[in-house]
Amino acid sequence: MTKPPSKRDRLRELGILNPHPDRIRAPWFRSGDFFDPDDLVQVKYEMLRHVRVDGASKAEAAALFGMSRPTFYQAESAFAREGLPGLLPKQRGPKGAHKLNSVVMAFIEERLQQDSSIRARALAQEVETWLELSVHPRSIERALARKKKTVEDSPQFPLPSSALAHYEVLRADLLGAGPKSEGHAAIRFHGLLHGLAIQRPDASRIEAPASTVPASNSVRDNGALVRVLANLVTAEHLRRDAFLYVRQSSLRQVFENTESTKRQYALRDRAVTLGWPVERIHIVDNDLGMSGSSAEGRDGFQHLVAEVANGHAGIVLGLEVSRLARNNADWHRLIELASLTQTLICDEDGIYDPGQFNDRLLLGLKGAMSEAELHVLKGRLQGGIKNEARRGELEVPLPIGLVYHPNGSVVLDPDQQVRGALQLLFDTFRQAASATATVKRFRQEGWLFPRRIHRGIGKGDLIWGPLEHCRVIQILHNPRYAGAFVYGRTRGVYRQGRKYFGLKVDRENWQVLIQNAHPGFIDWDEFERNQATLKQNLTGFGRDRRGSMPREGVGLLQGRVVCGVCGARMRVRYQVVGNKLEPYYMCTENPVRRASKPCQSVRGSAIDDAIGSLLLESVAPAALEVALAVEDEISGRVKQAADQRQNQLARARYDAELARRRYMSVDPTNRLVADTLEADWNERLRVLDGLQQENERLQNADHKLLSSDARTKIQSLAEDFPRVWNDQRVVPLERKRMVALLIEDVTLVKSERVAIHVRFRGGRLPHWRSISPSLSH
Repeated sequence: MTKPPSKRDRLRELGILNPHPDRIRAPWFRSGDFFDPDDLVQVKYEMLRHVRVDGASKAEAAALFGMSRPTFYQAESAFAREGLPGLLPKQRGPKGAHKLNSVVMAFIEERLQQDSSIRARALAQEVETWLELSVHPRSIERALARKKKTVEDSPQFPLPSSALAHYEVLRADLLGAGPKSEGHAAIRFHGLLHGLAIQRPDASRIEAPASTVPASNSVRDNGALVRVLANLVTAEHLRRDAFLYVRQSSLRQVFENTESTKRQYALRDRAVTLGWPVERIHIVDNDLGMSGSSAEGRDGFQHLVAEVANGHAGIVLGLEVSRLARNNADWHRLIELASLTQTLICDEDGIYDPGQFNDRLLLGLKGAMSEAELHVLKGRLQGGIKNEARRGELEVPLPIGLVYHPNGSVVLDPDQQVRGALQLLFDTFRQAASATATVKRFRQEGWLFPRRIHRGIGKGDLIWGPLEHCRVIQILHNPRYAGAFVYGRTRGVYRQGRKYFGLKVDRENWQVLIQNAHPGFIDWDEFERNQATLKQNLTGFGRDRRGSMPREGVGLLQGRVVCGVCGARMRVRYQVVGNKLEPYYMCTENPVRRASKPCQSVRGSAIDDAIGSLLLESVAPAALEVALAVEDEISGRVKQAADQRQNQLARARYDAELARRRYMSVDPTNRLVADTLEADWNERLRVLDGLQQENERLQNADHKLLSSDARTKIQSLAEDFPRVWNDQRVVPLERKRMVALLIEDVTLVKSERVAIHVRFRGGRLPHWRSISPSLSH
């Protein structure tokens, strides 16, 4: 059937003749004459339908129908606003006055609907009052006349409300080889718009499912959405700005979940469809990479709430409630402010007015579901982590000296120098019983300690440097070095909305403790002894700590005196008597806790002399055995120091050889690189030479320390322990260490005389001695 010439002329007259029908590649436009490539409105509608109904991408649909992507977006926006008439080509040239934009004209038209007798001068005054825009009354008159003329001159197509549904029925009949009707002929001869306008559809056959009709917000095609737009989005809303909130919960989601971010940014088109100009749509994306569990630290959300509270926002857009907030308190605060300022909220499902009860109820339910979803996800993830931790298979960052084997098990670091440094630390602490003394010895000997970089530049690299006190404490408190797997040593707490990590949990509250889970540097018993030693070394007051680390004062029993009246630990106070510093042992329990007199105060010199005499009587028979043990300990320390120095020399030789190979492999003519590598090689050689010289010096000192003369001197001193104890060159700190090795504590009871009860270390039962020296000195 040949297409009559009058149809093409009619399409050209109406301005809807497709200028490029040859670009259309849709197969249903190539057979028959119902689908006419000359009908620009039908081509645009079929293009939109191919995306909305058939599921094609926008780029594919635009290429299939010979359109550009900007043309597709313009058609989609116009169809959403006006329906099929929106697909008519717009007149070229200026769209109107620059000041009288769509927002201002919407306000003027609303005022004219309320009062048709209002004049242009009064309208200009109201525009200046409400919109803060100065407009001449004559400009308003010309704009209204121009709009009236445009409406009168535009083609009129009085489409019935069921026009699109009727077209879908005709289309389905044609493609399904159904019966032809007058509707087919009307569209074939007059085009889509004119054909639907002049025919009377059979209401009994118009039952097309809603899913087969592209969504449209026009009055003729989608009454539900039109009611939303007409009743919710008013000129008052359009007078204010639109705010689009974009958020992802973590930086990883920002870089990996890019489609979600694109969907959120695409909501700007929804605001444009609702009537907001692009320049008045503000995108708030300051919170990308931040969690929505709290408003604390989310500057973008706080700015959005402030704009809503100040009445600057006409609508708030977000892909879903969880993007705005996952905390009911923050979400309901936003809803309350939006209700007070008459601000709309829009998500992917629709538009809501918080001032209406039903919408507010629905928004509240969405907020509750969003918060519950966060707890469900968190519980699911934590449940999996805890279940894996109970089996001891949870992979967590390991401290220095422990690494993961390729099969997933935990093994000692294959680097011999790293293992040697850690073993030396534990051996030194075992001998010194003090973290500070351990650091001091490492510094005196010039031993370095390893540290591995866990994040940032150089991640995974091994760095050697001086040992610090905090590192010793961390290592001694870490049960992984005892071969134990632990989970739940710390817990996170929230303070003012910010999360703090590292709050220690008591051992009895650890969630998982599996001993002998992997190789370690010490056993569990030694780990327990180390914890007891560290606790004993604390200088703070406490009934669970009756001893403390020896200090430099002359009081021999510092930290080991117990009040025989109240059982509290007695403090040491010093007073100058003559030219000598005199110690006093004083109980401070009553003055501190009850603001009363102390239980007792005892002059310390006589007590110290009595304890010294007791030690000389008790220790002299075993002095030789002690001397031999000291000799063995010195030999062991010398061997450990020599091994550590050899490890450092081996690493320095490796670094120097590696620098040499790098220098030799570079092109000699490339002087920029060669000079840098040469300087690095020279630096490595200087370090190696310094270590070799230091090693030779210390080796000579070790030989002198282990010579036969030194051994003879140690044995002679052991045979004369009283002379060693009373030697003026022995500082009080060393005497206190001797006392700490032999005496657990000393209890004093003052009456006319002072009763001294001594409890020695060792033995199955504590050994008690009672001495009562005179108070006079």
